[in-house]
Amino acid sequence: MDEQHGRARADHFEIPCIGVIGVLIEAKDKGHIRSVRSYLDALRKEAGFHIGDQLYRRVLRDEGEL
Repeated sequence: MDEQHGRARADHFEIPCIGVIGVLIEAKDKGHIRSVRSYLDALRKEAGFHIGDQLYRRVLRDEGEL
């Protein structure tokens, strides 16, 4: 499912949601993964998932990986 479409539908029905990047951040915070960078890179390069450069850099900066 397109994440943007899914978020719009969830908002319409007032269902809280978290995107794939949020899931990665939460996984790191809980110690399930050590770094989000490799997953973000794989999403971009292997899965064709669009993550804009500004968001990519912000996530890495906020997670102390830049």
